[in-house]
Amino acid sequence: MRGKAGKSPISTPKSVEEGDESGFMEEMGAARQPKEVDQMLKPPMPFTPRIEFPSFDGSNPRSWVKKCSKYFCLCKTPPGQKVEIASLYMSGKAELWFNGYAMSRSQMVWEEFVVDVCARFGDELGSQVVEDFNKLTQTGSIDQYLERFEDLKSLMLLKNPSLPPDYFVDSFVGGLSPQLKSFTKAFKPQTLVAAVDYARLREATIQALKT
Repeated sequence: MRGKAGKSPISTPKSVEEGDESGFMEEMGAARQPKEVDQMLKPPMPFTPRIEFPSFDGSNPRSWVKKCSKYFCLCKTPPGQKVEIASLYMSGKAELWFNGYAMSRSQMVWEEFVVDVCARFGDELGSQVVEDFNKLTQTGSIDQYLERFEDLKSLMLLKNPSLPPDYFVDSFVGGLSPQLKSFTKAFKPQTLVAAVDYARLREATIQALKT
């Protein structure tokens, strides 16, 4: 029969009738647990950046090498795989050159490959880079000097990855204009970032005195 409200009597789950309320609550809790919670409890997957590897047809090898180096750094590419991966994205005359290059070598090292590919396609990465870096001096603003310095620094590291950080700190300070060099050197900066900050501070002070 129907109750006064016209509704059928609610049936009680068997587990409750038997007094097993705790088991019933556990079943209901499990049924209501969202899938999102399960996913949150799982360990996070390792992050793999989705970056398109740069292609190379023989033009502007320095730019291509820089992009390759950034890719290898972000993806943590093993040293022994760098040349092989880069060769997959070479086309045209660059691909033809690499085919002959690879046949004449039993083992290919990325640092040697960089020098060879830059030399082959008209962008010397040898003594000229070292000479340009050692002769670099500030002739304009700090930002202009720093931009050229960073460009040559990256090429120097491609040629010789073992160069220590203090080598670049000393080179940067040594190339500053006389007004900035003595001020920056007095603080004995230990990092390139610190040297740039001191040089910019002195440059800003000089500009303020002129106004």
